[in-house]
Amino acid sequence: MLYVYVDESENANPDILVLSGVIGSRKRWKRFTAEWKNALKGYRLDTFHTAELFIRFSEDESRRREVIGYFRRLIGENVDCGVSVIVSKSELDEVITETDHPIYRTSYGFLLYQLVILTCNNTDFSQEIQFVFDEHSLSGKIKEVWSEFVAQSPIVHQQRIRREPIFLSDANCEPLQAADFLAWRERRLMVERITAKPDPMPYDIMKTERFPVFRQWCHREYLHDLRRTMENPDAVRMEIVVNMIKEKFKFIK
Repeated sequence: MLYVYVDESENANPDILVLSGVIGSRKRWKRFTAEWKNALKGYRLDTFHTAELFIRFSEDESRRREVIGYFRRLIGENVDCGVSVIVSKSELDEVITETDHPIYRTSYGFLLYQLVILTCNNTDFSQEIQFVFDEHSLSGKIKEVWSEFVAQSPIVHQQRIRREPIFLSDANCEPLQAADFLAWRERRLMVERITAKPDPMPYDIMKTERFPVFRQWCHREYLHDLRRTMENPDAVRMEIVVNMIKEKFKFIK
C-alpha cells in the first residue's frame, strides 16, 4: 500500500493555490520518521514548518540553507515521488462557478480531486492508496465528498482509493511536515514563473530534484475544457473517441 501525505499552500498576489502530496510505502515512511525525528532533535526544533523556519533564520542565510537543505535531503532520500496541483483561484472562480457538483463546489475540492487523479495515474496500478491530510476546517467536507471522489474516478482507480482518508495533526506527523515543504516550494516556484522574479532561496534547495514530482498546472484553457466536460460529458466523450479513430486511421487512404 502507498501512503500519500497532503498539504496545501496559498499565495495572495499572484493568487495561487497549491495542493501537494508526498508518496511512499509504509516501510519508507517508517525509516523517514525516525530520521526526521533525529534531525528535529539535533537542530533543537519541536516541529518543521518551512515558512516559519524561512523567517526564523532570515538573518542567517547560511544557517537557513543548512537546516532547510538537510530536511529537504531527508525527503529526497525517502520519498518515492511527489504530486502537485496548482491553480489561480481567480481563474478557477471565473471559469467554474455556480455549480452544485460536489467535487467542484469549492476551490479545495477541485484541487483535491485533481490531486487524487494525478496520484493514481502516476503510481503502481496494483497498489491501494491511503490519503492522509492535516487536520483543518475542511476535514469534515473532505469526508463528506470522498465517496463522490471515488464514484467520479475512472473505474480502474476506484478500488485503489476506496479507503476513507485519515486526518492527523502535522505537529505530530513527520510526513505531513514533508508535504508542507513540497507545497511551500511548489508555490514559490510558480510565483517565480509568473512574476519572472528570481526566488531568493538558494538554487540547490529550490530547484534541484532528488525525487520526481508530477505536476498539474490548471491553466485557463484547461479549466475551460473541464467546464465543457461538466456541461456536456457525453459529447466530450464522443469527441475523444472520434479523435482517437481519426488519429488511428489518418494514414489510411
